[in-house]
Amino acid sequence: MTSEVDPLFSRRMIAQARREQAKAFVRQLRTALGAALGRIRALKARIVRAWDHHRQLELLMHADDRMLADIGLTRFDVVAAAQESRGWLGRRDALHAAGARRDEAIAISQSRRGGLPRTEAPPIVPALPCGVEMSNFR
Repeated sequence: MTSEVDPLFSRRMIAQARREQAKAFVRQLRTALGAALGRIRALKARIVRAWDHHRQLELLMHADDRMLADIGLTRFDVVAAAQESRGWLGRRDALHAAGARRDEAIAISQSRRGGLPRTEAPPIVPALPCGVEMSNFR
């Protein structure tokens, strides 16, 4: 008795092909899920970073002008950074941009001042009459 079933299409071969197909599908599914989880992790990190920058900007908004001057910022820099950083733009990036603009303005001002001739400033207090003693002024 000879079997007329082709060995290429035996049950074992079909089952093995289905297993390989299922393994390939699982690999593709894992790859897709891994990519999706990576994007979710990146989004989470971006939200955490934006929240941290928001909190730091709030601290700067409530800081005294002297405290801001100590770190080299002005109230205008902080307000401009708050207005610039709406949405997903990084608030820290906006503060860095404000600081860079301020540094550039200072450099331009100093270069302009460097080109001017140095002159003596006129006295603020007019000359005292000859008979007045300096000890009277305290």
